[in-house]
Amino acid sequence: MKRFLLLTLLLLASTLAMAQTTWSGLGTNTNWNNTDNWDTNIVPTVTDDVIIPAGFTVDVNVSASIKSIQLQENSTLNIGNNLTFTQASNFAGGTTINWNSGYITGTSTSLTNNGTIAVFNSNVFLGSLTTLINNGQINFIGTGDIYIVTDAVLNNATTGTISFLADGGRFSESGNGTNLLTNDGLIVVNLPDVNDEVFINAEFQNNDGTIQVNNGILNFSNGSLDAQVLTDGIYNVASTGIIDFDNAITLNGSLSGALNGTINWRNNTNVALGNNAYFNFTGNATTLIIGANGAGKSTVLDALTF
Repeated sequence: MKRFLLLTLLLLASTLAMAQTTWSGLGTNTNWNNTDNWDTNIVPTVTDDVIIPAGFTVDVNVSASIKSIQLQENSTLNIGNNLTFTQASNFAGGTTINWNSGYITGTSTSLTNNGTIAVFNSNVFLGSLTTLINNGQINFIGTGDIYIVTDAVLNNATTGTISFLADGGRFSESGNGTNLLTNDGLIVVNLPDVNDEVFINAEFQNNDGTIQVNNGILNFSNGSLDAQVLTDGIYNVASTGIIDFDNAITLNGSLSGALNGTINWRNNTNVALGNNAYFNFTGNATTLIIGANGAGKSTVLDALTF
């Protein structure tokens, strides 16, 4: 009986060990599909928890489906194809993630980013039912879009920063349902030219986060009712910056900041019944326009205070 129990425990331990696959980097390249790069000498599958140890560079050169991924500090992940996982995963602080193409999909689960994600000139996709929690940095350094697919959420948390650094980058949506970007942290626009423009076209909720436009134009547009909501928060616009709200926007609470540039509300500005919205801006505002160019009007359902 004791021998049988010992054998059972050994088999269980072996099964658990086999479910974890660690990058060894012993191959002649850094490709995901090179079996020599894994400690098991097998490319990981949907049953494997993948660990990329500190200091390695890994190229996701094929579609990869795994159980989870842990990217440890000072390692680099170059995503050039689809990466799919089914359990909570993590990019540690100090990591670099070059999101060159493909989907990141955590089916009904989350990915927490504490590193730096870079988006280049190709469109990339946050897959359906995925929650990406950004505690680190997301940088748009090209013209590529991040498409938020059906019922996916990208949450820029309180310590997170999203930086638009090149003309043309945007958050877009794909498919029906909720395709949501939330901001509890910082969104920064610092474009090369004052006429450069970036876009947030997905559903958007600012939850007391900060939006800072140093140079260039940040355009918000989504045609769905109540798709973009500003609740409290700080809105800083430099003299060479513009925020454009092209579609209806819903306001809640106190909106403040240093306004030395332009904010345009070009459509309905709504305050839900029972709520209040207050503008508490300082600075030498160039323009604060409600319903510009006859495109819309301020809809005050309860109270809108300047």
